Amino acid sequence: MNIQEAIEKIKARFTGDAKKDIDTIFNALNESKNAIYYEELEEEMNKLLDEIVRKAANEDKKALLSYIKSKNRTSYDKKMDMIQKLIYQKKFQEALEELSTFENEINDSIENVKTKVDLPTAVFRYYRNGFEKTLCNKLYPEKSVINLDINLPEVLESKAQLLFVLKRYDEAYETAKKVYEYNPISVIASITLASISLQRRNIYAFSSSMEKAKDFTYSVFDFFNYNFLMASYYNLIEQDATIANDVQRYFNTQKTPVTIINNLPKGLKEQLEKKKFLLDLSDIVKDTFFSLIEAAKTAEGTVNKTSIYYKKLNEFYSEQEIEHMLLKRALTKDLAVDKKSKN
Repeated sequence: MNIQEAIEKIKARFTGDAKKDIDTIFNALNESKNAIYYEELEEEMNKLLDEIVRKAANEDKKALLSYIKSKNRTSYDKKMDMIQKLIYQKKFQEALEELSTFENEINDSIENVKTKVDLPTAVFRYYRNGFEKTLCNKLYPEKSVINLDINLPEVLESKAQLLFVLKRYDEAYETAKKVYEYNPISVIASITLASISLQRRNIYAFSSSMEKAKDFTYSVFDFFNYNFLMASYYNLIEQDATIANDVQRYFNTQKTPVTIINNLPKGLKEQLEKKKFLLDLSDIVKDTFFSLIEAAKTAEGTVNKTSIYYKKLNEFYSEQEIEHMLLKRALTKDLAVDKKSKN
């Protein structure tokens, strides 16, 4: 089933009762959480939720918005918000204890599942979105995967970062490594490991973790974290304050990566490229994005520029660059088909 079919199927279940239709949307999202198109479906469902509220009588709008908010707020979200609040209040030890308790609860649930299913070699994974699922399945395929309902990688990432803040580096390192068990492409885990290695002046371990982070970076948040950590490395280890200051100056904005990269002074851009700063996505990330963009083409073969995958790629490349890369991919495929038919 493709995304359009999924949307039509959901809309066919609408009754006209606003609350029941909101329930239908959230139930459908829950049923489709492992679908490759989940992130795009979520975006389309948000539009339908907006439409339901917009069409409601004025006196009902506020109640419907509150109802949608309550459906969105899971016990996991509430717990993580409470932990985040403790961190903002600098109650680090209390926050760490809450995270550890939460981790143990999730681990107990995993053990219960292990005893119930006859899949001794199964691995447990949590995918934040369809892109991550595709990338994971490409690079780390497993015969039996059990998808977690709770974002354990985020719990472990938060715990590792908190341990790092508390200067408990050995524990932070082990916790960050554990993230890979549930999300082998976690950039946050790689950056945390790199931060610890930088603190210990272990340059080999720092480089290794940063290479992994670079391979899987596809979000703007990770892009900035990567480059600011590289700036720290050049300031602390290479004693190159000029590069560090330039990165802080040009990258410390609300602009998208494509805008920053295109506006870098030519000499600085060349310097950063030479020093292996992240100014281009890895081939595996680009290839995965393009595969998902091509899968979402219309029947006429037109690229859907409102697709969440296209928009994410557009944060790193201009539309002209994306069109050029799509054309190059199409020509490569045509040449491969032509060569195959001649053989």
